[in-house]
Amino acid sequence: MQNKNQGKKLKIIRNKKRNRKNGFANKVFEYLKDVSLDVLDLTATLAIDPKSIIKKTSYGNSANQHFSEQKFYFKRSSYFEEKENIIYVTTKGRVKIIKNILIEKLSKEAEWKGFWWAVAFDISEKKRNARDLLRRELKAMHFIEVQKSIWVTPYDIEKELSVLLKLWLKDLGDNIRIFKIEKILDDADLKEYFEIK
Repeated sequence: MQNKNQGKKLKIIRNKKRNRKNGFANKVFEYLKDVSLDVLDLTATLAIDPKSIIKKTSYGNSANQHFSEQKFYFKRSSYFEEKENIIYVTTKGRVKIIKNILIEKLSKEAEWKGFWWAVAFDISEKKRNARDLLRRELKAMHFIEVQKSIWVTPYDIEKELSVLLKLWLKDLGDNIRIFKIEKILDDADLKEYFEIK
């Protein structure tokens, strides 16, 4: 009975540590989303100061052990890399920040500007996993598939989408195009789907 209780206590402690780590990761990306003005500029290198982020994400007042745990997060995370005592945001980290920007942008009700945005792609069967990933990402960005490999949305996310596609090109190939469409004939079903009046 005592071993069973010890096992439960260890599991609770592990879950608390995992929740603390995930909570910190979410706070870091929320902070970076708000302060990373250059995230859409692929020529800009994103370097961060972990000390200031840890302080600004409410973990700065925690015990030293928590501080060192959070600092260690930057070193082992695939979203960041350390070079010469400077922490840089990796491509994967930049994608995560842009996705967070998109989630916030798409959650706000925006007035339709009368344009449709479309993505068309031709990705070979050899790259099926990358193609399936792109489809999942387009769905998450509120696109709908209107024809095979042609997706549309009424939301103006051109900047974020074009940067994401550039970041993903090495996996997807260069057979992806973004279109701004003034008119789609017989678009009543799309307007109904997106609740456009």
